[in-house]
Amino acid sequence: MPTTDYSGVKPFAARADNFRLIDLRLRVLKVLSSSDRYVANETMILAALRGQGHAVSIEKLRVEIAWLGQVTAVLRYHFYGDLCVA
Repeated sequence: MPTTDYSGVKPFAARADNFRLIDLRLRVLKVLSSSDRYVANETMILAALRGQGHAVSIEKLRVEIAWLGQVTAVLRYHFYGDLCVA
């Protein structure tokens, strides 16, 4: 009987965390796309995310906005004091 190698398969918890992260990033982009001139501050984005079931910290949101800014040429973000605008 042949043996099956599962060494490259991620555990379910890791896949679920990855799915939540991808969903969070997608929802950030959707919030921006539905905003006037595609601009929203972090408070607006956080409120929308929390309303959609993503209870993330402001620091986590800033990390994900920065990541989205690095991987896309479209998203730009600026910090004005403690406020991040994407």
